[in-house]
Amino acid sequence: MGIIPLTQKRQYYRLKYPRKARPAFRIKGKYYYANELSEKGIRIAVTVTTDGYKLFYRGLRMNGLLKLNYKDNQNYIEGLIIRIDKQELILRLTKGVNFRDILNEQRYIHNKYPAYFS
Repeated sequence: MGIIPLTQKRQYYRLKYPRKARPAFRIKGKYYYANELSEKGIRIAVTVTTDGYKLFYRGLRMNGLLKLNYKDNQNYIEGLIIRIDKQELILRLTKGVNFRDILNEQRYIHNKYPAYFS
């Protein structure tokens, strides 16, 4: 009996955020918060009643500033809504966050919220 190799199906590492550490995504003066982030994708929380949920649709191009936690780093991101899931928008990013910034975010969360990863 041999060792069964584990394969990762995802191409990019995805960082899930605790509620209090979610980065703010600013679109046309309105703030939304990211639940999950990778180099080429982001999950953004939306509320049906307050965010004009019907204004978002599959295929909509979006762009704005993403304010990360680590050293208040800001990234201009842009992408396309590929799915609307429950109360989240899932975007495939054409201009995203680099891997180093994601690792810095992970380190920040690990230091500030140590119980989150346990």
